[in-house]
Amino acid sequence: MITAEHQQPPTETEWAAPDRALCTLPVTPAAAPVLRRFARTTAQRWSLSEDVHDALGVVVTELVTNVILHSGSPHVTLWLQLAEDVLRVEVRDGGRWQLCPAPHRDPDAEYAECGRGLALVEAHAARTAVRLGPEGTTMVADLAL
Repeated sequence: MITAEHQQPPTETEWAAPDRALCTLPVTPAAAPVLRRFARTTAQRWSLSEDVHDALGVVVTELVTNVILHSGSPHVTLWLQLAEDVLRVEVRDGGRWQLCPAPHRDPDAEYAECGRGLALVEAHAARTAVRLGPEGTTMVADLAL
């Protein structure tokens, strides 16, 4: 379950360290694959397991795709922070997060191409949260190491 957080995201200065990585791009369809590649390259540099690489690829792709499709933001930022037992993934946009009505359950929904993004993130993450602020939305996913 995604929980709401009411804390301020780290500043770019706080992210300048060997165990942190940051990348900001314009919101275009190319942002998802570019940020996925950035995340996987960072995970490789940090010598994380292949399982973490795979989970990270799914999480980043889904969260960035949500920004592209739903936020109205001109930019998307990916922050990664390596801790002793967790890899924190944060995807931030400058848009406005809105509650969506529960999707209609179609009997063929298991074959649908859309609508499972956050469920996939929750399946791969030990913890998920959303931070809502006047400057945008930050989705947080902690991946166990």
